[in-house]
Amino acid sequence: MDEKTLVDIHGKVIGTKLAAMARMNACLSFKHLSKFSSVKDKVMAWVRSHPEETHLISRKFHPSAQFYAFNLNDDYSYLHVFKSGGTTVQMMTTTKKHTKSSEVDNRKLVTVVRDPIDHFLSGWAECGSRSKNPDENPHFTLDTGINERIGSWLDSLEDQIASPKQGADPCLPHSFPQSSFMLNPNKLDSISPNLEMIGDLRELNAVLTIANFTIPPNSARARSASDNPKKVERYPRDMRLLSDQTVNRICEFVMLDYLLFDFEPPLACSESLQSYVEKIWSFEIKSFSQGGK
Repeated sequence: MDEKTLVDIHGKVIGTKLAAMARMNACLSFKHLSKFSSVKDKVMAWVRSHPEETHLISRKFHPSAQFYAFNLNDDYSYLHVFKSGGTTVQMMTTTKKHTKSSEVDNRKLVTVVRDPIDHFLSGWAECGSRSKNPDENPHFTLDTGINERIGSWLDSLEDQIASPKQGADPCLPHSFPQSSFMLNPNKLDSISPNLEMIGDLRELNAVLTIANFTIPPNSARARSASDNPKKVERYPRDMRLLSDQTVNRICEFVMLDYLLFDFEPPLACSESLQSYVEKIWSFEIKSFSQGGK
């Protein structure tokens, strides 16, 4: 598909970004941005019309308003999705300081995403490693199996997204759906209008390059969980250790990520995802037919 065709299909700005990704062989990012730009309006319209689906997005507070972004240059800011490359980008920037949502000004936002379940488990592991008394915490204690620990973690996450409480664990947003970070801080049932580009974490450098950010030579990557054997052992991110019931429950919690981005869900989640797709498609058809009367 040539650049002119991409521009015609997706609009000038998105088409230009997709064409740049194609030239750089950033195929994963191309798929994410292409799907996102095609479905986000339909998906978010359905979400807004179903407030009972409390687990899909954080409707009452933005998970990272105070740690919103890193300014890359005069044109772009990097939207900080927790546990998805933010610390690596922070180390590359000049000031290495977060920018509040109110301080982004007119800059466009770029960000990257990773596999939704791996992201969820990475957040759980991060919060476990920060816990002062993990053996006394039902989310992290080794006195119970991993399915029980993840189930307890999900209970707290679902409760906090549905009814935010003061004094709740401030680490919880690390396992929030990545799409929650992309919400408009001033209108939490819609995507930020400044969000211009979404890529894949594995192609972070390509995404930053397209945003005209000069990557410093010999940039060091942020530490990953694999650098800490004790963290890996205590907080495993191996989905094979989880029951199908637990995997499906995680998928339900991060469902919006699967709906908006181009990730293949595990087999245990395929039925749930298909159900949401059918509901959204039905909603769109119904809305269209009603509008035509």
